[in-house]
Amino acid sequence: MKQRSRIYVTRQIPQGAFDILLEDGNVSFWNSHEPVPRGELLNNIQGVDALLCMPTDKIDWDVLDRAGPSLKVIGTLSELCDHIDVDECKRRNIQIITMPSISTEIVADLTVAALEGQLMSSEDVNANESINKNDVIQKMYKGKTLGLIGLGSTAVAIGKRLREKGISDIKYSDFTVKLAHEKEIGAKYEEFEKVLEESDIICICCRGNNKNSELFYKDAFQKMKTSAILIDAARGHVINYYDLYEALREQHISAAAVDLREQGKIPYKDQLLGLNNCIFVPYQESNRWDKRSKISAIVSNKIVAILQTPDCIPENRPVSG
Repeated sequence: MKQRSRIYVTRQIPQGAFDILLEDGNVSFWNSHEPVPRGELLNNIQGVDALLCMPTDKIDWDVLDRAGPSLKVIGTLSELCDHIDVDECKRRNIQIITMPSISTEIVADLTVAALEGQLMSSEDVNANESINKNDVIQKMYKGKTLGLIGLGSTAVAIGKRLREKGISDIKYSDFTVKLAHEKEIGAKYEEFEKVLEESDIICICCRGNNKNSELFYKDAFQKMKTSAILIDAARGHVINYYDLYEALREQHISAAAVDLREQGKIPYKDQLLGLNNCIFVPYQESNRWDKRSKISAIVSNKIVAILQTPDCIPENRPVSG
C-alpha cells in the first residue's frame, strides 16, 4: 500500500482545495488568514512531500534545506514565483506550480477603468453636470501621451483600448524593441527616462522581479510631470511605496492607481489609502472567495497529480495551474 504523502499549507484555504489534498496525503496547515511566521514554517516543513504557499511566504534555501530531499512540489497561490528560489528548486528537482493567470482582457479593462476614475477626479468633473461621460473622457485623452513600461500582451490590450478612446501618442520602454507590438498600437520605443519625462499617463505593465523591484522610486517620480497619472498593472511589485506616498502627498505627480493582484501586503497601504489621489485596483476576478476556491482547487489538483506520478511533468520549470 502506497504511503500517504505529507503536505504543508501555509495559510487557511477553501475547504474544497483542502479536501483535494486530503485525498492523497496527510495535511497540516497554519490555521490563520495571516502569513505564517518564519519560525513556524521552518518547524513544520521538515520531511514534507509538498508545500502549498502564498506570495507573502519567502521560500528560500533555508526553507528548502529544512524540508529536505522528500520535497517534490511547491504550489503557490500567485501568478509569479519570485518569492521562491527557482534556481535552488531546479537544482533539487522540485516542481513549482503557479496559479492560472488572470485574463489579459480583465486586467486591461480594470486598468482603463481605474485610469478613467483618476482622470475624472483630476479634471474635477462635476458628476451632476448633464454631459455625456464618453465625450468628457475623449476630451480628456485628446493631446495626451501614454507611456507603457513593458510591451507585453497586457500593454497592447491597454494601448488598443486607449487608442480607441482618442489617446494621441503612445511611447514605451522595454528591455528590447518589440516591432510587432509597436505596429499593433502605433507605439514608439523610447528610453525609460524619456518615457517618464514626456508621458501624461504612465502605465506599468512589466513583470516584477528582484532586479526591478524598485524601478519606480524617488528619482523616477521626480522625472515625471506633476500632472502625470501612474497606473500599476504590473505582475509583482516594481514600486517603492514610501516614495510613491511622498510623491503623491507632495504633488510631484497627480494621481496613482495601484495593483492588488498579488494579494500580498503592500507597505504604506494605510497611508496611501488616506490620500485622495490614490486608489487600489482590487482585480476582484481573482480576489473573490469563489474565484479563490477555484484557483486553490486547480493548484491543489496539480500538486496531487505530481505526488501521484512524479514524472508527469518532465521539465523542471514553473507550471501555470
